Amino acid sequence: MAAAAQIITLLTDFGTTDAYAGIVKGILLGRAPEARIVDLVHAAEFGSLHATGYLLASAFSYFPAGTVHLVLTDPSSAPGRRIIAADVAGQYVVAPDNGIVGPLFDQHRPSALVTVQDSRLLLEPRRHTFHSRLIYAPAAAALVNGARLDGLGAPTSTWTQLPHALGTVEGDGNIVGEVVHIDHFGNLVTNIDASQLPPHPRITVGSTAIDRVSDAYGDVEPGGVLAIVGSTGKLEISINRGSAAKKLFVSRTDPVRIEAGAAEL
Repeated sequence: MAAAAQIITLLTDFGTTDAYAGIVKGILLGRAPEARIVDLVHAAEFGSLHATGYLLASAFSYFPAGTVHLVLTDPSSAPGRRIIAADVAGQYVVAPDNGIVGPLFDQHRPSALVTVQDSRLLLEPRRHTFHSRLIYAPAAAALVNGARLDGLGAPTSTWTQLPHALGTVEGDGNIVGEVVHIDHFGNLVTNIDASQLPPHPRITVGSTAIDRVSDAYGDVEPGGVLAIVGSTGKLEISINRGSAAKKLFVSRTDPVRIEAGAAEL
């Protein structure tokens, strides 16, 4: 492991109108006063594990070795939910074991993974709400302070996988996926990986068909629809200088279909 960067990122669905995110920061700074806290996202779509998983995977590679990524999207929905911590390509992730880490672990398999169990991380007797304050935040602070991962709990080799993490290949070779995230600009991020695309794909989303995957937004006129592979290697449907979600009347979980098109001349 490289020298710790003393950076903690926060990815939550807490929003900014309540004190929840601030309370977590207070716990982090109380235990790791030298840490730099990066507010990655506090408006992750509630209940959408695919969207949160995409956000984590898309941001991960831009941070230095030793960064601790604290993921707090619906962490207390199940009282018995495992809390896991992982060493991933020289960075750490602390998250609920509800599938959120799946997209990241698909890209970068963890070199070490533990179930967080150390009772010394409890700030007060365990409750069924706001475990981010009781366990998740202290675990992240311990790691940024230099604690060993194996000191937080027992090693494990398994984690929960998200259903439909990738598009499904049908018997005829066509691929059916779905929109898993809609970003601020209205781009439609799908669960279809670039590696799944046939050489000359015909892409259908809603009532719109697209006959190729573009290399850049400028490949189409302003207002034009395009398909493009995003920074995480997933297919995205976009509008050059516009919102695909609004123009195409598409929502999260709507299907996206890929068929092998005719060869380009």
